[in-house]
Amino acid sequence: MKEHPIDHDLMTICREIVTENLSEEQWAEIESCDMFQRGGYCGGFDADDVFFNFSYYDEHKIRWCFSLTLDEVNAIHGGTKNVIEIEKWDDLWSQFQQES
Repeated sequence: MKEHPIDHDLMTICREIVTENLSEEQWAEIESCDMFQRGGYCGGFDADDVFFNFSYYDEHKIRWCFSLTLDEVNAIHGGTKNVIEIEKWDDLWSQFQQES
């Protein structure tokens, strides 16, 4: 896992989410894994996890992933959260396979 600074693309996605002004229940009704796509980010709301789940591809084409609660999205939009924790997709996939 590593810290990832909030960049313009992620801030824009968070602004789009906040602008919708929906509750978690309302997001669950329209869940989509790829509703938000900008720059290296792709993601959407997952009703089972009650998170916004994202993939992020860095400049080296390495796939990372992270989840944000609606509260975290609001904190990013409000400027009180400046970094997030991201994890390599390959590491998560390996961990998932070991648990299965």
